Amino acid sequence: MRQKRTNQPSAFLALGLLLTLPFFQANAENIDPNNENARYAWGENIGWLNLEPQGDGGQGVEVYNSVLTGYIWGENSGWIDLSPIFGGVFNDGNGNLSGFAWGENIGWINFSPAWGGVFVDACGDFNGFAWGENTGWISFRSEGDNPFKVTTAWTSPVDNIAPVTQPVTDLQAWFNSAIDFTLSATDCGSGVSDIHYTLDGDVEQVVAGSSATLAVTTDGIHTLNFFSVDQVGNTEIVNTLTIRVDTTPPDLNLTTPGDGATYFINQEIPAAFSITDSGSGIATFSAPVPAGVPIDTSTEGIHYFTVAATDEAGNSSTATHTYRVVYPGNIDPDGKGSHFAWGENIGWINFRPRMGPGVTVTDTAVSGNAWGENVGWINLSPLQGGVINDRHGSLSGYAWGENVGWISFSCTDNDSCGSVAYGVTIAPDTGLFQGRAWGENTGWISFGSSGPNPYALETVWRSQNHPPVAVTNGPWYSVPGATLTFDGSASHDPDAGSPFNDAIISHEWDLDGDDNWNEANGDDGVPVTPGDWSVVQKTFPTPVAAEPRLWVTDSFGLQDVSTGQFLTIALAYAEDYQNCWVTRLSRTWLRYGLVVTMKNIGNSAAGNVVATLTSAPTNRAIVSGVSNLGTIPPGGQASTACDPAAKTADIVVDLYRRVTPAGDWRWQGEFEMEGQHYVIPNLPPLGP
Repeated sequence: MRQKRTNQPSAFLALGLLLTLPFFQANAENIDPNNENARYAWGENIGWLNLEPQGDGGQGVEVYNSVLTGYIWGENSGWIDLSPIFGGVFNDGNGNLSGFAWGENIGWINFSPAWGGVFVDACGDFNGFAWGENTGWISFRSEGDNPFKVTTAWTSPVDNIAPVTQPVTDLQAWFNSAIDFTLSATDCGSGVSDIHYTLDGDVEQVVAGSSATLAVTTDGIHTLNFFSVDQVGNTEIVNTLTIRVDTTPPDLNLTTPGDGATYFINQEIPAAFSITDSGSGIATFSAPVPAGVPIDTSTEGIHYFTVAATDEAGNSSTATHTYRVVYPGNIDPDGKGSHFAWGENIGWINFRPRMGPGVTVTDTAVSGNAWGENVGWINLSPLQGGVINDRHGSLSGYAWGENVGWISFSCTDNDSCGSVAYGVTIAPDTGLFQGRAWGENTGWISFGSSGPNPYALETVWRSQNHPPVAVTNGPWYSVPGATLTFDGSASHDPDAGSPFNDAIISHEWDLDGDDNWNEANGDDGVPVTPGDWSVVQKTFPTPVAAEPRLWVTDSFGLQDVSTGQFLTIALAYAEDYQNCWVTRLSRTWLRYGLVVTMKNIGNSAAGNVVATLTSAPTNRAIVSGVSNLGTIPPGGQASTACDPAAKTADIVVDLYRRVTPAGDWRWQGEFEMEGQHYVIPNLPPLGP
């Protein structure tokens, strides 16, 4: 309908126009105070209506305790006046709106129709519907697929709006570490009273205030239900979130190729491995070939087979096996060309031919077939004859050439050593053939030459005379003034029996780490039995840390060195390591605050103790590593400082999840004892 006209005098109308025109121009607005585009209503037949058409401070709608003033701009309807001469939109002080606005092109709009109505809530949000006589319904809020709303700086004193609770923690598809999950609640009216939550159906937890943090520490799919209540009892509907945690990397089971295995060239060896993940599932994996497909044996030498997998949470695993590809037999293991002998009349003889079984050296024999470039196959293990190894690398016996007859490997074969001495041996430590063989129709065959045209024949086999094994009674711990015994009598030689009858002939100690052994000045102790250095004793009057070594030699000259740590100071570091707190820096980096407990094992107090972490395993980086522990009485303990709430600690390290750990923790101790100041480096990770 059209706006009604009256029969009042024109002077009155003129006065009305004069009163409304300045107001139109000077009108302010309090719509969309947070500049979040909360200024649009929607008319089902007229489209968008803008309650802040000219931006902050411009022409628009102003909400007061009793009335609404100003103008709305419709994209298809023009200006709508909320305070026309005959009408107006009113506020009852609680946010319930009533009355009529006037559209210059669309007529009256009712803000309190029989079915519908508009109100402003405690958050300042418009809610509900107005009715236009020529336009139909006008909606002020929608939470649908295309949400919109109108918000004003004015808020209702009536709080009937429940709080809104949202997660502060960024919700990921999967977390790959234990997390502290934080919820935060807001309320427009009376304020948040408390937050309620349950995790996996457990007992409901109630946390006072507008923030709550819960720890999710176990792997699995967790269900979090939560809601908030405000100060006047408005209760939020229950929200539900799913939190997925997977801290376990994929399980890799690589069986073929075997780690350290040896395969023949071009041998068909199907790869065998499995990849499983019981948590988030496998996201990506890689391998040189799929399971069941042959591995690469096309070239000789060392090969690496690496299987890697990453799960959906970002945890990763890697497994690498090293394998060797060789020609059949055990000649020239490194593929460096050491597989030839030279016949003075028949030329080169290849002990690793590309065809056939090749040549194999064992403790008792040399078997297989070599190939002569001019004479064909030479069988080193014929049915009658054969080349024998005496376990020490001294060869004897006969090989048979299909075109050249018998070849003797030792003068003992024909009792000619008195007149013509010859023979072939294998060096026990290098596997190199040495010497000459004699062929009845070929003459001399030489094994190895370092002349102008050097050549060699090498085997994987080595003499079975093993080096001795150095064994000590370390590590050693004590206190200043004590006498320690260093016992190496348990050292032994694996070849003590027949046929080598080997034995350890000397024990040598280096107790002070100066690379001088069995020093006569007492630095390396004093033999308990004069002349027998297998067991020595030494007194340490002051604190010290070192790595004593024992060097043993057998009757064949083979040697072994053993290392062991000892500690003779009054502090035994690191009785215990505990994680105090952890922070996730990224998908692969974690930061830990540690509590390390130290113990004084001495009989005197240690004062002004300073513990410094100097080394950590390879998968960790030291962030801060110094702790002042004060005075530790005899037998007492002290722990490094750590505050889990503030996430501060004396000892802080970063952990990189993708690096396999190696190495250990090392410390430096600095303290005062009985008037003396000591600095002890390179302390072990744990005390006695």
